[in-house]
Amino acid sequence: MCGRFSIHSTADELTGRFNMPVTDKYKLHYNATPGQQLPLILNERDNEIILGKWGLLPVWKQDVKDTGLINTRADSLVSKPMFKRYFQSKHCLILANGFFEWLDTGRGKQPYYITFKNKEPFAFAGIWDLYKDTEGVTRPMFSIITTEPNKLVSKIHNRMPVILQKEQEKYWLDISRFTDSLKKLLIPYPDSEMEVYEVSKLVNSPINDTNDVIESNRIKI
Repeated sequence: MCGRFSIHSTADELTGRFNMPVTDKYKLHYNATPGQQLPLILNERDNEIILGKWGLLPVWKQDVKDTGLINTRADSLVSKPMFKRYFQSKHCLILANGFFEWLDTGRGKQPYYITFKNKEPFAFAGIWDLYKDTEGVTRPMFSIITTEPNKLVSKIHNRMPVILQKEQEKYWLDISRFTDSLKKLLIPYPDSEMEVYEVSKLVNSPINDTNDVIESNRIKI
């Protein structure tokens, strides 16, 4: 499960990387948590970066106070009827710089940060829908798709988010593609381009949303 991630590239940096403008007011998050408004690209608005709420509320449970589905397993997405509509028509890219996982050491859980060696922002594969907020405004919401871990992440956790390679991002947003072709994207990202290092337990609290939570403790895996 992916329950925390970071997105701290500036709006200009995101525009440069994804070649489109950030059209909503954007706040950097070093410790993004479910329920927050975070940057994403929808297949229905694939020429702009907007904000959406992390946590997908099923159509039968439209309670805006509910966190919703923050993760969706890749195997469930392609096999369970409740996800059929999302897999066929509701794809998105969730923008990130890295994500956190916790390792049970026997003396408590130690957080680790997983990111790219080149420090560039990247995109998780996701699904999305619309909800009405407490003011009755219709907004997007999303869930991160997870898959089996690569060798690096498997040392910490048994799942990881689906991270798309640059050339796959437009492909994932193109829902006209054959379903079997899209399934092939829902795999672990190559570990050779990633790094994992131990970070402070400051990340355990959502209140701590500063650069301190991604500072390395100099212990890498």
